[in-house]
Amino acid sequence: MIEPFSLIDLTGHAPVARGAERRVYLHPDREDRVLKLIIPIAERKLNPRSMRGLTTRLFPSVLYRSTLAEQKEQARALCSWRDAWGRPPFALHFGFVPTSLGWGAVAQRVANPDGAIGPTLLQLARADALDARVVELLNDTVTRIVRADLRASDLNAKNLVLGSRGGPEEVVLVDGFGDVHALPVRNWSRRANRTGLRHAFARIGGKLGLVWRDAEWRFHLP
Repeated sequence: MIEPFSLIDLTGHAPVARGAERRVYLHPDREDRVLKLIIPIAERKLNPRSMRGLTTRLFPSVLYRSTLAEQKEQARALCSWRDAWGRPPFALHFGFVPTSLGWGAVAQRVANPDGAIGPTLLQLARADALDARVVELLNDTVTRIVRADLRASDLNAKNLVLGSRGGPEEVVLVDGFGDVHALPVRNWSRRANRTGLRHAFARIGGKLGLVWRDAEWRFHLP
């Protein structure tokens, strides 16, 4: 006999983060987890005449594109992961659960010591709180991203969070990994993916006021 699913009630819970496609809620029963829920089309502010609005209306499956890409990329990266590389640089996903707002993906919470969601690197930069220690943690994450040849179509300063996953403090990629492009060139070519990573890191450096050096694969304070 199949056991019934236990519905997670999110009534009265406000999201702690929101992207273009999903809302993020704290898991009410797990202090180390968050829930990612896809935003329904009816609740999205889409211009029906724009390319994004037209695509979403004609091809509703694009609603799930980021979620599916993350699941696929996690499986690919972890199947080839080596213990010597350390912790995977992205927040791990643990499947899906039913909630009062629909099915949600369960992921690791990257948190401050008080349990609150950690700050993004963009938030730290705006607060003038990017010091040498944080930059070194960021460079450690860069090393792990490169070792895994991680596909990350939306690698940006808002998706990199400083905090802990139950271990030491680190910078974690919480969103935007996986190839969501119509032509998944990064999946076909390691060289193309590395070029894309370099461009993404250079853009991040510009946003954060850091110096990115391609030859070193490292950030530096100005």
